[in-house]
Amino acid sequence: MHGIYDWLNGEFVFFNVLYIPVSFLLFVYFFGIWGKKSVSQNIEASKSAFYAPSKLLTEGIYARVQHPMIIGDILGHFSLVLLTGGIYTCILFPIYVFIDLFMIKIQVKYSLEPYYKSELIVYRKKTPVLLDQKLLFIVLFMALLVICNFLNYTKII
Repeated sequence: MHGIYDWLNGEFVFFNVLYIPVSFLLFVYFFGIWGKKSVSQNIEASKSAFYAPSKLLTEGIYARVQHPMIIGDILGHFSLVLLTGGIYTCILFPIYVFIDLFMIKIQVKYSLEPYYKSELIVYRKKTPVLLDQKLLFIVLFMALLVICNFLNYTKII
């Protein structure tokens, strides 16, 4: 797959002129902006006791999705895969996602349910776990980038 390493090797393909800056902006957004919002809100709620947060976070970025830190991590790493064009990393990426999804189950079972069972039931009914409509659009856009990159790399387009 194409990525930033093409530019470092002096290969300037037209597709990369669009693809690399978009991938970089996605990376900056999910690790910089999205990550800062979710981590800041989480630190504020758990500064006194990390494993026993003072309240269930349901406002701000947590009103959009139940696990913004996890989805930000997944999409941030995926944008890094896009940026570098790492084919092997792209192949292994589903394993990483599976591990993150398993961590969500553990977090909910041992860190949230014991403290906020009734609040959590209401929150889970009204808030998507990982993807709201805007994030779903971004994921579909990123998948389209991967497909276009692969087709461009194999010289199909």
